[in-house]
Amino acid sequence: MKTYRMTVRGMTCTGCEQHVARALGAIGAKLMDVSFQRGEAVFALPEDTDVDMARQAVQNAHYEPGDIFRLFLG
Repeated sequence: MKTYRMTVRGMTCTGCEQHVARALGAIGAKLMDVSFQRGEAVFALPEDTDVDMARQAVQNAHYEPGDIFRLFLG
């Protein structure tokens, strides 16, 4: 699994967080931390999942995906 942080614009409440988390979960994301207050989603993707799928999933959920950064934890 690779961990990423993506900025997400358009989230205004915890319901928005749940929508984004569901969209990311649908593409196989795990260990999600979605925050409307920080305007970001942190998530892990399986090695074989293209990170652009995460951007598309968020956009399909009617939010605006921004920059995506790979996080190196540990």
